[in-house]
Amino acid sequence: MAKSSASPGASAGSSSLRRLCLLLVLVAIVLVSSVSITTDRLLLTDGRTDVAVTLDDASPTSAVDNYEVIVAQYRRNAELRASANPLALQLYCTHKTDVYPDRANVLVSVSNREGSVARMIFSTRQRYPKFNPNILPYPRGEAHHYIGFARKTIKKVPWHQEIEYCDMHWSYTKGVQRKVLVCVTQTIKDLKLPDRSTPKGLCTGKYKFLEYAGGHLDPRVFFSPLGEPLMIVNTNGKHNCLHQFIIDLRAVIPDLSKKMKIEDVPIRYKKLTELSAPEFNEIEKNWFLVYDENNVGYIHQDYTHRSISTLDPPNEAWETMTFKNIANPSPPLITSLIKAFDPKGKYACDLHQGTNSLRVTLCEFPCIPTIHNTVLIEIAQLKFKNVYNIYYQRFVVIMNTTAPFDIIGRTNNIMFSGLDEKTMVYTVSMAWDHAHFKAHEIWNEEKYGGRKIWDDLDKQLDIEASASRAARQSKTKRTELPAATTPNKTSERQRKQEVKVLGKDQQTPVSTGKPRQNPLITPHYHGWINDVLMINIGINDEDSAVLHTTARDLLNCAVAVPTEENREAEADE
Repeated sequence: MAKSSASPGASAGSSSLRRLCLLLVLVAIVLVSSVSITTDRLLLTDGRTDVAVTLDDASPTSAVDNYEVIVAQYRRNAELRASANPLALQLYCTHKTDVYPDRANVLVSVSNREGSVARMIFSTRQRYPKFNPNILPYPRGEAHHYIGFARKTIKKVPWHQEIEYCDMHWSYTKGVQRKVLVCVTQTIKDLKLPDRSTPKGLCTGKYKFLEYAGGHLDPRVFFSPLGEPLMIVNTNGKHNCLHQFIIDLRAVIPDLSKKMKIEDVPIRYKKLTELSAPEFNEIEKNWFLVYDENNVGYIHQDYTHRSISTLDPPNEAWETMTFKNIANPSPPLITSLIKAFDPKGKYACDLHQGTNSLRVTLCEFPCIPTIHNTVLIEIAQLKFKNVYNIYYQRFVVIMNTTAPFDIIGRTNNIMFSGLDEKTMVYTVSMAWDHAHFKAHEIWNEEKYGGRKIWDDLDKQLDIEASASRAARQSKTKRTELPAATTPNKTSERQRKQEVKVLGKDQQTPVSTGKPRQNPLITPHYHGWINDVLMINIGINDEDSAVLHTTARDLLNCAVAVPTEENREAEADE
């Protein structure tokens, strides 16, 4: 058998081909290493932060193209409205609750590959401890990712508190290369807010020392549905010892409107404005705002003896007004969390309000938000204390998005990956981070809203209901409408219910011209279940962290407040 021989030219060509293949393999490895594949998205690194984007870019160009989906949502909304407990129809759980009914919900961060919280570093030379952290996202394209706020105590004057703020961006620690959020040094400034003393006689007993100007405590920073960057802060009161005040941060940070791209949003709270209440305690703290389906604001003052009152125009007229508590009592699902201890003993347990509220729709974008699939959430905290230690447990409280904001559910204890529960870990505020963790495109009412289709379905149901009544009156058999124009074969009673629900409760007029924007959808206050929000966390009153999570993970294994029917069934068992 003759041996085959290769020419030098062929050998050189083969070697070049092998080198080219090796180079392509190396390029592929580099590309794959920079992309982390999850179940339905790519997590892309843009050099400054991780941004989630959906894989499927195909989307309808109008509501008509999305007709079947919108009709299905119409039916689902009618089902939720007809239910005595719509939240229970929308809850989910990733583990067996009959085995671990009190199992904590451990949140894993989506902002870094380790899954742990990211520490906030407000200063590389920490002269004074920085705590009560808050951050708000800047719009994408700004020089920095976030603006951060923290409270600090001046050691020479231990009862005097100040608030510091700065622009923040992502960085990495030396050596271990852990992802952290750090202040841009040249932007660190003190927030200039007026100091005042409390009128004599309003701070009594152990609070007597608080009547002197003590600065500003426990800042809570958040967005309103209008996009206003607001802060509720605790300071010396006019009518009680310490009280809650609100201010628009643009009034004291001159360039914030431009950076946030909200120059067209008016500033309503131009100075520290005292918040109203049906009655005052000597010390007030931890209040937060809730907004109804029309974005009208209310003040949530307390869970234990539940109290909610209207958020008034920013003026002093309320001093001569009487305010009504519109809230219904907190259900046992909430009040039963409070542990009973000997009041004369060393231990105590209090239920505190922890964060601001957010609005979340319990289905994925682009499902149409309604008052039946959309709720308000807030993180409340159980504060356990003895002589030497303070310990917190945290629970997401779920409320109706309509006044009087009845509590309809809660989660189990919330824990954060990367933090030791033996330390004092508490939540301060939350915000949607649509700018840096984009799960979908911006809502387009004309494309996804489907209000014209819903209006047509309402009218179709009206026609069918009228035809049915006429048929019964004439004792003739009712003629069915063609299948193409009949939404589905439901009972007459259900059709009437759907007309009532979607025609009256949703107040949906016949669409003419440009679709009316859904008032529940406000980019700064609202998100869908697959959107990412960030939770700002205080640690031992000396350190700070942030954790990014989806609303779906935050609400995992939540439980609904039992309805009267559920309670009767449980009693029978």
